[in-house]
Amino acid sequence: MRRRGAMRYLSDDLLMETYRKARELQLSEDFITLIRQEIERRSRKDKQSITS
Repeated sequence: MRRRGAMRYLSDDLLMETYRKARELQLSEDFITLIRQEIERRSRKDKQSITS
């Protein structure tokens, strides 16, 4: 079974800092992709709440 939502517990600021640090340290592209997907998910959610 796949664990879901672990990154949802990170604040937006901490998520962005994690992304920047992961890039800086050249961590796994898979990990960086997971972070980017969460950033994009939050961005879409924010846009939906604005247009609702």
